[in-house]
Amino acid sequence: MIAQIQMRRGTTAEWAAAAPVILSAGEPGYDTTLKRVKMGDGATAFSALEWNTLLPYPVGSIYMSVVSTSPATLFGGTWSAWGAGRVPVGIDAGQTEFDTVEETGGAKTHTLSVAELAIHNHGGKVRPVGTAQTGISSEWNGTRFMMSSAVGGEATPLTATIPSAGSGTAHNNLQPYIVCYMWKRTA
Repeated sequence: MIAQIQMRRGTTAEWAAAAPVILSAGEPGYDTTLKRVKMGDGATAFSALEWNTLLPYPVGSIYMSVVSTSPATLFGGTWSAWGAGRVPVGIDAGQTEFDTVEETGGAKTHTLSVAELAIHNHGGKVRPVGTAQTGISSEWNGTRFMMSSAVGGEATPLTATIPSAGSGTAHNNLQPYIVCYMWKRTA
């Protein structure tokens, strides 16, 4: 013999208007607005009952596991692979990169442009063209070369400046990501 189960159902407003509704022990009550079920205990009003944990993954939930078994096998429903090669990031309305659910961004690799390089100096050697090395000395002081030439018994200073390169502007260093909502149950 096949058993038939009846379920009381109504919108959130209908449940509130009929309050207090007491469901019998084991009797399900379905909220058609929220698409969620509560199971009666014979004593507690519908509004005070916890939502049924038999439906832990409503449409739109993310399920994470270290086992390759499809959640369709475990819980039923229709599931598809999601976020391949990406990490989830919590939504953040204050940052344009993270303000839309399922928005993607970031890159595995990024070649720095000159504007993204840190401000830095370049070293090197400077010597007048066609001049013998004897009698010439040079010194690097951190920002420029100071050269002296002992010609005719006097030291003549020669200066060669090597300009800085780069701007120190930050570069995109986001790992590949896909934005989603993440919630923490606190009670």
